[in-house]
Amino acid sequence: MANHSISESTVVGASKTNKKASKRWIAIDRLNILVEVRISAVTEATGITLKLLESSNGGEFHLVGDQSEVSLTSMTCASSSDIANATNTFTETTHGRITGSPVVFNAGTAAPTGLTDGDTFYIINVTANTFKLANSYERALEGNEVSISDDGTGNQVFFDARYEIRMVESDSSDAAQLPVSEYIALGVDTGSGDSITISTVLS
Repeated sequence: MANHSISESTVVGASKTNKKASKRWIAIDRLNILVEVRISAVTEATGITLKLLESSNGGEFHLVGDQSEVSLTSMTCASSSDIANATNTFTETTHGRITGSPVVFNAGTAAPTGLTDGDTFYIINVTANTFKLANSYERALEGNEVSISDDGTGNQVFFDARYEIRMVESDSSDAAQLPVSEYIALGVDTGSGDSITISTVLS
């Protein structure tokens, strides 16, 4: 993937599709378009959706949605039952994350001591149902976990910080048009009380 970096763009919700969060010219020279989106901050009250929006510049290469939009996903750990500070372990049944996966932390009533609200951490996969956190991708691979000295209070939420969105061409005859440049926009659906900061777009 080429790195089409953007300046940090923050979208604050008001039940709208915000097409200004990130717009990129992407040279389409293949039938499948894969865009990776990384976020660095998020507050979700209603629901946030990331989506690719096809070109409106009159080009002949038409795209249809195929996993072309994703909703933000997260894990919620109750301090009273899902966090064990003695072993720095968090429990989420069948969490599905692999070591090195980035997450953005949203603190509950009080964050466990050792974690800072809004920071990005990296998963250390312990078992199918448990994980620990690291301060960097490299530390996660090394198994160097963050130490917490208490469980905090309330529900601690970890938003996945990396998403992949894909679109495919709608008609195989369009392959004859390749290579061609089309304008592919990243759209963000936000609701009241939602806020998201997009830090990087890779395509």
